[in-house]
Amino acid sequence: MDIVSILVDNIFSVLILVIQVILFLKLEKNKKEFQKELDTYKIEYSEIQLKKIEYFNEFIECLIEAIIMYVKGKHDDEKLKNMSEKLDKLQPYLFMYASDETIRKINKCIEDIYNSELSDYGDMCIISELIIALRKDIGYEKTELDADDLLKMILAPSKYAKLKSEGSL
Repeated sequence: MDIVSILVDNIFSVLILVIQVILFLKLEKNKKEFQKELDTYKIEYSEIQLKKIEYFNEFIECLIEAIIMYVKGKHDDEKLKNMSEKLDKLQPYLFMYASDETIRKINKCIEDIYNSELSDYGDMCIISELIIALRKDIGYEKTELDADDLLKMILAPSKYAKLKSEGSL
């Protein structure tokens, strides 16, 4: 081999090494920028999730209050009016934060409630199913809980057993 071919080989090796270093540095810079954007996104997503949970909790409180009011047989017109006003205020936020599927369930549930005014225990199950849908929407997609599990938590054991034995649930 002559000296020129050795020099050319070495120059190419050095050139390849320089290109690798430049590409590595550029990759590291892009990686840092991407990580920064990802961190910002995670923070924004977390803030949205917190807001979503806040509005869902308020909505769920109204729904559970409706179930309890029905079970106790106390239809307090003032409470119903306050709940209706609260639901009216929450609806735009629910529309912004809830998934499409959950929005449809909310609309159906509200329609059923207004049409029947919780006239039977089936409505309690509809409300409970909506609460389960809200739960899935905030991150428990794989939940195996159902309306029955929620009603067991809300109702006194004796009341739940009575309703269950009557076939109302």
